[in-house]
Amino acid sequence: MPRLRLILTRTVPAAAEIYKATRSRLHRLRTGDGDVQVFDRIIAENRWRDPDSASGTGSNLKQTETLRRELPATLSRLGVRTLLDAPCGDFHWMQHLELNGIGFRASGASWMLATTYPSRTRNWDIVTGSWRPINLCAAPFNFPTPVEALIEGSTEYDGDLADKTLAVWRLERLPLT
Repeated sequence: MPRLRLILTRTVPAAAEIYKATRSRLHRLRTGDGDVQVFDRIIAENRWRDPDSASGTGSNLKQTETLRRELPATLSRLGVRTLLDAPCGDFHWMQHLELNGIGFRASGASWMLATTYPSRTRNWDIVTGSWRPINLCAAPFNFPTPVEALIEGSTEYDGDLADKTLAVWRLERLPLT
């Protein structure tokens, strides 16, 4: 089945997304899961099946090796002193990162650090609990070109996510309204 999913995703991406969204909606109708329960269940049952991180393979130590090596130098080069952490994961790889005096706080940040997939030409909606690669420089986000971009070297899904990039933007330049 994974091989069929890979072929479908590469040849007819829209059909694959429709299938995944429909499957997810049917499951939620059967179980009565709300948004919070969906993520609680994903974490509790390790639905993304990674032995290291409940957030899935993209957050394990192998897939974040480049980030953990390159990110501290990038943050130092930019003079970053604080980061706003707005996680959508379990903080697994971040706990292994040497931040050398860079603190986390809830406000006052000047920079945004986020994953983006720059080779994707469009973004589509998904059902809560699903996942898709997004390009933050494409609609509806329309972010400008990032100040810095670290290509992560992802090998997930047989290289289909090779464009996975951790990018840095100045918050003041983002269309966040």
